[in-house]
Amino acid sequence: MKDKRFNIPIATLSEGGHHYDFHLDRSFFEELEREEILDSDIDATVDINRRGDHYEILFRTEGEITVECHRCLDPLKLPVEAEYDIKVTYGEDYDDSKDGLLIIPDESRDLDVAPILADTVQLTIPMRAVHPEGECNPEMEARISE
Repeated sequence: MKDKRFNIPIATLSEGGHHYDFHLDRSFFEELEREEILDSDIDATVDINRRGDHYEILFRTEGEITVECHRCLDPLKLPVEAEYDIKVTYGEDYDDSKDGLLIIPDESRDLDVAPILADTVQLTIPMRAVHPEGECNPEMEARISE
């Protein structure tokens, strides 16, 4: 991501806890090419606890996103409240294949938390995001019924 606000200089963090606040709006998801999210108003926090070359990181997101209703295609607002924790350590190569563990190359100085925050939000979207019964666009519902 070009926006360096989301790059945390983990290599230079002192031992102990560190807290970061972010606001995720539409431009955040546009830059990451997450077209499914049409708009957003999300407050996110990242809490990092460093112990040597190991980091425990907790991501929290809370707010609202707008996606397309899967039935009528009109905008649909959804609440977002999610947490995700991960352990980060150094290794030879980047590896995110293990659940809950991220290995970054030894020479890494920064950790870009933008993709992790975006994934945390995106995973809150239900498989079938639809308006409550009777709240879909009536014109589209009529076409579906034909």
